[in-house]
Amino acid sequence: IVQALLFGLLMPQADRFWIAPRAAETLGRLNICHSPHILVAGMNEASMLFALGKDITFGDGAAAAAFLDEPECRIVLLAAPQKPAFKASLAARGKSEPGSRGSIDGFNLGSGKWIALDIMTNAPR
Repeated sequence: IVQALLFGLLMPQADRFWIAPRAAETLGRLNICHSPHILVAGMNEASMLFALGKDITFGDGAAAAAFLDEPECRIVLLAAPQKPAFKASLAARGKSEPGSRGSIDGFNLGSGKWIALDIMTNAPR
């Protein structure tokens, strides 16, 4: 009985553990652009490759700022610990921080910790 109760209580919450499919769902819902280039800063988890496609890039906050400075539609999923480097790199480039289009939080299986990713883009609103 206890197992069934725990299963019934925990399973509806299990989607919070799987951040990669939630990232894909959120980006699809936001529909920022048709074929964006995507960089994930501060989280290097293989599940992102499966959820977002093999052409995504992984990097840090400084790489994320440089990535957004390139042409074509680009989206960065930025982990909070990478924000200082992201902001510093933007400032060094004379750029202002783009507004967040949303955030995704969940469990990073690679690090074993909860993580929040802000969604940043160079695409106009």
